[in-house]
Parts: sequence; C-alpha cells; structure tokens
Amino acid sequence: MAKDWSKSTDNRVIDEDACWKMLGELGAADDWTFMVELLQTITEDHAFEELWAGGDDYKKLQEAAHRLKGTALQCNLPALSKTTYMLDSVFKQLSAEKKEGLELSVELLRLVGPLVSKLQADLDDLKEYIALTQEGDEGDADEGDEGDGGVDEEEEEGGGGGDRPG
Repeated sequence: MAKDWSKSTDNRVIDEDACWKMLGELGAADDWTFMVELLQTITEDHAFEELWAGGDDYKKLQEAAHRLKGTALQCNLPALSKTTYMLDSVFKQLSAEKKEGLELSVELLRLVGPLVSKLQADLDDLKEYIALTQEGDEGDADEGDEGDGGVDEEEEEGGGGGDRPG
C-alpha cells in the first residue's frame, strides 16, 4: 500500500539514513558526493519551470508534479515528496474536471498558489542543504591539511571526508 503523503508529518528536507541505505544498494556506500550531485540535478529539473509557468493545462502540470513526486520519493526528500504529492493530486482532479467539462473546483484552485509557493520553499531548502553540505566537505578537506596526520576526531569516529555529513 502506498504511503499517503498528504498526511505525512515528516517535513525534513532529506532523510539521510535512507539516502545512505540507497547509496549502499547502489554500491556507492561511502560516496556522499554522489548523493549531492544527484540532489543538485533534481534542483535543475525542468518540471519546476513547468510548474512556475502555471497556466490551465492541468494535465501537463499534473505530469510535471507527478515526475517530481517520483524523484523526491526515490531520493528520500520527505518535504518535497509531500508537496509534490499534494500538487499531483490537485492537478489530477482539476485535469479530470476540465476533461469532463465540469466547473472547476474553487477549493482546488485556491490550493494551487499556496502549494506552488510551498514547492518553491522546499526547493530553496534543498538548495540550502546542498550548499551547506558542500561547504562542510570543503571545510573537512581544509582541516586535514593542518599537519596532524590528516585525521581529526570526527574522522576517527567515521564522520569526515566522504562519510556522512554532519
């Protein structure tokens, strides 16, 4: 049974534990850089542009939201998963109403603006997470060059370099 993301209370930008598990399954268990590159690719998805453009082609908007929902779910991004799930559902219903020639639901139309704004906030949060992760990696690299053998306490505990961000 699929998770009902509209009822999710998980508003984290990313589920790091699930990401590490996914990386292990891909054979890249120690390569957080790969995950960051994947996340960066997500932020550049053209589906966002389609949603920002808006319009009344609800089928096209639903397809864009659906594509982003799948990506967010696969990459363990709970907040983005929840928002795209709700957008997908709203656009799917609006598309069906339009196709059947029904009057569009005012309640659903009122949800679109706030959900698109939430999507922008989720995307901004993801970009900030990526930037902070990349800054942390650069800081870890600099710390190892201080003549202490290249190992700090965090690295000894398994937390530095290509290991989990923290």
